[in-house]
Amino acid sequence: MRCRSFEDGKLELPGRMVPKLELGNQGWKELGNQGERLEAFDMRMKGLMILMAAGMIAGLCFVETGIAQDTFKNPSPALSHDWKRLDDGLYFGEFEAPQKSPVCEYPITVLKIDPNVYHLKLISASEHGGKSKTAKEWADAFGLVAAINASMYHEDHRTSTGYMKNFTHVNNSRINTKFGAFLAFNPLSPSLPPVQIIDRYEQDWEALLQNYHTVIQNYRMISLKGGNMWKPSESIYSIAAVAMDTNGNVLFIHSRSPYSVHDFNPILLKLPLNIKNAMYVEGGPEATLYVSAGGKERAWVGSYETRFSEHDDNAMLWRLPNIIGITRRE
Repeated sequence: MRCRSFEDGKLELPGRMVPKLELGNQGWKELGNQGERLEAFDMRMKGLMILMAAGMIAGLCFVETGIAQDTFKNPSPALSHDWKRLDDGLYFGEFEAPQKSPVCEYPITVLKIDPNVYHLKLISASEHGGKSKTAKEWADAFGLVAAINASMYHEDHRTSTGYMKNFTHVNNSRINTKFGAFLAFNPLSPSLPPVQIIDRYEQDWEALLQNYHTVIQNYRMISLKGGNMWKPSESIYSIAAVAMDTNGNVLFIHSRSPYSVHDFNPILLKLPLNIKNAMYVEGGPEATLYVSAGGKERAWVGSYETRFSEHDDNAMLWRLPNIIGITRRE
């Protein structure tokens, strides 16, 4: 199966979405501790049972979006590894994975962003009204050109699973000792890189974090030395990730096709992305990428997650408490 390309027209997005399906922490140790992954799954199932008991899922409380619904089941044109320019400093690519997923075959979608042209923003429900929104709703509310998950989150549907701050607002003050990557932006000085992923094991992270107003902590996928930081696992997921390339560009990455993260990392390194390092931001049906540029609008959602949603049927944007968005610099 393949998705349509970005250039096929207006937003290819499901017309309905189930609200308030944020089901808790989805995580495991950086090196793939399966026991912790099962604990996270148990928490999510408890959250699901609570929502079902409240009638929020059994009643199918849909919210109309007024957008076309033929998103994910339509074949794409032949894929090219060439970048498509959407605007100055903004490029889109669909890449065929050299290793096929056992579930379905979609291209890996990548948005390449020049941080000298576009400004990254962390937008959190905890800072803006307390209610989660879909990526499109966040984008509409804040004039975003694109958005992706910022991180996994706890059962309160607000708090990130890792350290997260945005200027004076602190979503989570705790450094998660299991997480090895920090996405840092909004530097205190223009002499600093506008964005970087700081490697907790390869850099003086405590000193570096002091130089940035915005910090988001997540699991490392690919280390600063190009290492695969995940152990082999039979569990597979749709994946959303954020990476830096060797030219200082930010990459928003989405794969609806599920993989173990251990298998997905070498796939990314084999693609013509020039990845410097990368971090995991979400998996399963919550994994979301949204883009609105050049008069076109498009969204990608995940679906498959081992022991949680073992199917390729999701066509809904889930509401998210924390997202990373971009706006064009003035």
